[in-house]
Order: sequence, then structure tokens, then C-alpha cells
Amino acid sequence: MRSFRKQIRHSALALVIGLLATFTVLVYWSFEAALNRYVDSRLMTLASTLVKFINNQPNLLQTPKQEMVNIDFGGTTEEEQRSLREASHSILVLSPTGKTIWKGPTAIDRSPLPDSLLSQVQEGQIVYDTVHPPNAAPVRRVSIPVPKHKKPQYIIQAETSLRFSQEALRSLFILLAGFSSITVA
Repeated sequence: MRSFRKQIRHSALALVIGLLATFTVLVYWSFEAALNRYVDSRLMTLASTLVKFINNQPNLLQTPKQEMVNIDFGGTTEEEQRSLREASHSILVLSPTGKTIWKGPTAIDRSPLPDSLLSQVQEGQIVYDTVHPPNAAPVRRVSIPVPKHKKPQYIIQAETSLRFSQEALRSLFILLAGFSSITVA
């Protein structure tokens, strides 16, 4: 039979561990939600700006070889160039059927929009989705219709890698786990 003092000690320790676990989960989820909102707002701003740009200069997409923006990464090593590509955004201009009309210099061919999401964009809705390419970090993308006479003329797709978000969340988890371990010890 355990003494009353040991029972109180174990109960207090269990309470502290439970509170720390709850705190850790809430902080992690809040940080993850804030990162996702930040990434989504950056993508939306970029895509909206490009929509305005295309609406002001509709003949811009008539010549697919034309560069809208010239991007020179300037990185010397392959790792630096890969990091810079992942930090930047990619832009694709799609036809209403989902075929690529124009793609920026950093754009990579990814899986097309699923039919359900493509139909939502064709109806004029803005759609966010996450692509999980093999052997790479997930990619978040937004698809915005560019309407002409109430039907989409183009679909602007902006995307960015979630690699840095994942690294930040991993670092936060390690920090919170370390803090919790030190507190309990």
C-alpha cells in the first residue's frame, strides 16, 4: 500500500504531465494553423496580383515563350539553388480544361487538379489544395479563375513548397518536447 504522500506526488506529477502535453499540443496546432494561413495569404496575394496583371495586359499570354518575370537565382551550388527554388513561388497559367498554357521558370509539372477541384474553379471558385510529390516536401497551391464573360478564360495557379513550414514545425516540436522534459525532470 502506498502512502498518502506518494499518492499526492504521483497525482501532481500526472497533472503536470497532462497540462504540459495539452499545452504542447495547443501551441503546436496554433503555430501550424498560423503557418498555413500565412502561406495561403502569400499565395493568394501572388495569384491575385497576376490575375490583375493579365487582365490589364490580356495579350501577354498570346506568346507562350514570353517571360513575364525573369528570375535569376544566383546560387552557386546545387543545394543553394534548390533552397532558393523552394523558397520562391511557382506560377502556372492553365486553360479552363486544366492544360498548361504558360509556366514560370521555377514551375515543375505536378499532378493536375483533381476533376472535383477543377470543376469548382470552372464555376468561379478559388481552390486551395496540397500536393504530396514523391521524395519531396508537400506543395501548397491556389487556383484562381480569370473570368471573361462570366466563364473562366484562364486559371492562375500559384504554388510554394511547404518544406520550410515543416522544418519550423519540427523545430517547434523539439523545443516544446525539450521544455516539457526539463520541466518534468
